[in-house]
Amino acid sequence: MTEEKSGEQTIHDSDNFNENSNFSKAKFLALNMLNFRPRSKKEITDKLIQKGWSNTIVNKVVLELEKDQVINDENFANLYAQFKVKNSFLGPKALQKELYIKGINNETIKKTIRLTYKQYPIDSLINTLLKKRGFKSREKISKKDFDRANRMLLRKGFSWDDINIITNQLRIDI
Repeated sequence: MTEEKSGEQTIHDSDNFNENSNFSKAKFLALNMLNFRPRSKKEITDKLIQKGWSNTIVNKVVLELEKDQVINDENFANLYAQFKVKNSFLGPKALQKELYIKGINNETIKKTIRLTYKQYPIDSLINTLLKKRGFKSREKISKKDFDRANRMLLRKGFSWDDINIITNQLRIDI
């Protein structure tokens, strides 16, 4: 009888070992991904599931990484927003869309956008973009170029109101 219990315990210990081993491997993979760049909770979850890890293991890994503050969607959103606005001159609408795709919740997105555009004012971003594209304020431009500038700013995620305030400074040569 003691042999049967011993055999059952060995099987149970073996299952426990495999689960711990899988957890460690999945956690190592997640940490390795985070070494390259910060990632959102959704990105880590999706990548681990894509690699074939079970939902149970993935959830355990993500919970532990969140508990240890290795994954923090609010910090990720702030870093990502600052990078995108500083380097790509993204407007609020485009930034909101990108953060949503990364799995950031709406409350965090709104807070991040408010803080980011306080640091990087929209009018200076629009002016910088226009200068990079060769448009100078107070210089006459054709209607075609004016429309082209407006379309570019819309694609970058700026609102019509913000665009009109700045582009009204451009002089259209009709």
